[in-house]
Amino acid sequence: MAGRKVLFVEDNKLEQQVFLQYMKFHKLPYEFSVAGSVAEAKTMLSNERFDVAITDYFLGDGIALDLFEMLVSTPIIVITGAGDEETAIKAMKAGAYDYFVKSSNKDHLKLLSPTLENAIKYRENEEKIRILSRALMSINDAVYITDLNDNLIYVNNSFTKIYGYSFQEVIGKNSHFIWNDGEYSAYKNLLNSEKHHQKFEGEFTNCRKDGTTFPISLSVSHIKDSFSDSIIAYVCIARDITENKKIREELKKYSEELKKYSQGLEIKVDEQSKKLEEAKRFAAIGETATMVGHDLRNPLQVLVNTIFLAKMKLTPKFMEKNKNSVVETVTHTLGVFQEQVDYMNKIVSDLQDIARNIVVEWRETNFKPYIEEIMGSITRPYNIKLNLKLSPSLPNVKLDQGLMKRVLTNLLNNAVQAMEKLSGDIWLTADVEGGKFVVRISDEGTGIPENVQAKLFQPLVTSKAKGMGMGLSVCKRIVEAHGGELSLENNLKKGATAIIKLPLK
Repeated sequence: MAGRKVLFVEDNKLEQQVFLQYMKFHKLPYEFSVAGSVAEAKTMLSNERFDVAITDYFLGDGIALDLFEMLVSTPIIVITGAGDEETAIKAMKAGAYDYFVKSSNKDHLKLLSPTLENAIKYRENEEKIRILSRALMSINDAVYITDLNDNLIYVNNSFTKIYGYSFQEVIGKNSHFIWNDGEYSAYKNLLNSEKHHQKFEGEFTNCRKDGTTFPISLSVSHIKDSFSDSIIAYVCIARDITENKKIREELKKYSEELKKYSQGLEIKVDEQSKKLEEAKRFAAIGETATMVGHDLRNPLQVLVNTIFLAKMKLTPKFMEKNKNSVVETVTHTLGVFQEQVDYMNKIVSDLQDIARNIVVEWRETNFKPYIEEIMGSITRPYNIKLNLKLSPSLPNVKLDQGLMKRVLTNLLNNAVQAMEKLSGDIWLTADVEGGKFVVRISDEGTGIPENVQAKLFQPLVTSKAKGMGMGLSVCKRIVEAHGGELSLENNLKKGATAIIKLPLK
């Protein structure tokens, strides 16, 4: 907390001296500035920014509330006269962070140190929440939150641009105005359907303020109260898919023209070939954009939900009743942010790795400590056990430790995900077979579905509800860059095995 600036406003000179002496004696790590009146405090606030303000309620030329307008984003601790709880309540209602009632033996000063520390942490966390809120407001998709009666309680900037309304025109109103009657009923039925209890997605038609309609891809999830686990709001993310619909129509048109051509209509081969290549290009772009957009929307919705709950729990009214939950709320919020940012970073990294050349930086590696460290970083349920079995005569192997760590981590995580609703063992074995260094990762999960076996290593192919299907494709390219081979096969009884073969020379 060193270097944090604290403004102390007190018109009594003796009280000023006692305060400063107490701070100096206890070596509190703050930079204190003292103002003797409201006017002097306002002058200091116009020239300098403070992390916390401590002020007596009654001052010679005014009261503490006269300073609140200049301390909008700064936690304010108000000190009142002995037994003046009514004044303290007024200060709290006006937005004070906390208050103390003066005691004749100065016992109230003992509480200042922990209160100052908590106030500064509160200010820093409020700033982080504001930054994340601004990021949410800058998202290109329309994001809006409704209560259980479908009344809008939040919209971002993109919502106002896409739908043509101002914030004042929509906040507090029922969202029915962006729907036509038939589709609104379908939307409400999906919202209330038990099979969509957690989340649902679909394509609908919405209306702008000027009366025009446009197609959207809508994703809806629920916000639940952390205490009662009951639904308290709905988060909706709407994307204008007008251009996507045009591409689909063009593809349909090209398909019909090709069909006519196959029936003997005289269409120039060169012209038709160009249209076919263009259609393939649009299809690839559309498929990639859809997969990336879908996969990024999941962590985005988690961030939206977390920001909403954090804002609710950091209001002065909630904090006054639940002071001990602030640090817990902020710690949980920041942990969720980090987890989702890491996941989005993985999506971007996989896309980059699909497109760029892989350069191997060879390094002789003792495989036992190397794989033990990787396995120790794998997150898994308590009922899934990771087992390691290495040949006693296993030699060192030359590989790129960073690249191969990505491969092994990805395959181990795939094995864990294949067993998420089960229990059992995952085995990683390593040995030398036929002059090659062979690693096998076997699980007891659901195995590889037949419909994806033939195209398992193709980009954008996946059997998971979450993910773009880039991971195995990137793993195969990394192993082949080492001069090796990567394959996956179903086990005889249950589960699957990933096999990595690397040349020893």
